[in-house]
Amino acid sequence: MTNKLLGAVASGHPLTTNAAKQILQAGGNAFDACIAAAFMSSVSEPLLNSLGGGGYLLAKTSDNKKILFDFFVNFPGVSCSQLKLPQMTEIIVEFSNSTQTFHTGPSSIATPGTLKGLLSTHEKLGILPLKEVLKPTITSALHGVELNKTQAYVACLLDPIIKQSSQAKKYFYKNNKTPLKEGDTYKNSDYANYLSDLHNDLGKSLYLGDLKTKLLKNLSSQTILNQKDFEIYRVIERKPLKSKYRDYTILTNPLPSLGGSLILGLLHNLEKQQLHKTKWGSSSHLQLLAKAMIDLEESHFEEFLENSKHLHTFTKGTTHISVSDKDGNMASLSLSNGEGSGEYIPDTGIMLNNMLGEDDLFNKDHHDFSPGERVLSMMSPCIVENEQHKIVIGSGGSKRIRSSLLQVLSHLIDFNKPLYEAIHSPRMNWDGKNLQLEPGYANEALQQLPSEFALNLWAHKEFYFGGAHAVLDMKEAVGDERRGGYGELVYSE
Repeated sequence: MTNKLLGAVASGHPLTTNAAKQILQAGGNAFDACIAAAFMSSVSEPLLNSLGGGGYLLAKTSDNKKILFDFFVNFPGVSCSQLKLPQMTEIIVEFSNSTQTFHTGPSSIATPGTLKGLLSTHEKLGILPLKEVLKPTITSALHGVELNKTQAYVACLLDPIIKQSSQAKKYFYKNNKTPLKEGDTYKNSDYANYLSDLHNDLGKSLYLGDLKTKLLKNLSSQTILNQKDFEIYRVIERKPLKSKYRDYTILTNPLPSLGGSLILGLLHNLEKQQLHKTKWGSSSHLQLLAKAMIDLEESHFEEFLENSKHLHTFTKGTTHISVSDKDGNMASLSLSNGEGSGEYIPDTGIMLNNMLGEDDLFNKDHHDFSPGERVLSMMSPCIVENEQHKIVIGSGGSKRIRSSLLQVLSHLIDFNKPLYEAIHSPRMNWDGKNLQLEPGYANEALQQLPSEFALNLWAHKEFYFGGAHAVLDMKEAVGDERRGGYGELVYSE
């Protein structure tokens, strides 16, 4: 008997992908599987995702409904007369080629949306009972997950945040003394216990009940997050942004968030320049690509920011999950908890976000925002298709999300690369000062680039350049190895 192909899954961790696989094999659809993977991601990728953060799920159903579920975080302070925030904790994180300053602590927390978003999506599009969807995560959270190389690297990067928080050290330190390293076991029985009753509670205790009360009591005067912020939070169903690139239709994240619009702007620019007629990796290809990134950064994007007085965009740590199923359902889900605030929802094992610690939001004297409104994001879940192909894709990578997705989509559409090669070919990124380049481009092509491009050549492909996880036609499923990704085609047992 031949096993039947049920679907395809790609994510940032083998266990995240495996949770989706189990649900597809249990009879669930792509949305059940994607939601199961999202809950699992808080265990397998615990510093990149949390129910205390926010995200976006782009859905295309088998009957051709297209919905963007927006459950990103809100600015807090709805019932506050004064919006001046208490001081945040400043943390310096050391990357291999640079340092970056983050701001954490209670006053960095925005109103979370992930829990409500996943539950809302499941209620609307799922077909399995929620209790069954949560089983893989509950088992892993109780028994523990071995920290792989990527997650150990993230834990090392964010150790300055973890060690400031006794709550975080409970989960990320051995006996509260030494940080977990690669090969160590991460457990979160509090999270497992919370999920065990979630099919009954459905998030009400956090947004309307006792958990919210306990949390706000713990945070006290250290934040402007308050009861009203939780009570008014709503998941927003938006019409996806739709555009064409060559003969492909692209669905992605619409305004008010920026990521989708910026990616489409880059693609339209490259289509006019006929990028597909260049040879991949040639100096002309690299020059067109670099110039498009620089033009966007230095002209259109800056104009847009200047003309939007209250526009603040969150750009930090993200993970992504892509799922398609045998019936034609497709789910593209991007999630983030920032770097994490170090503060936890009591008795749940759920760390809250630090979205208000973003550089362009942070000001020692004031915060210029409107309480109850969405914080904007660069996250850009995508579904891309023509008559022959269907691609479900997204990426982590903060400000590099748009350059990561731009290049992977161009590799697929303009240069007909197989999915694995499209994702793992070298990438570039313009950071505002330098053209950051992964190894793999020909020296001759690099030497022919104009001197105005200040090149910074990296020794290895790295986490910095994003993590694009994608499925193509239920024939290929690829997770980006830069971020420990894993993809799998799922067959009946």
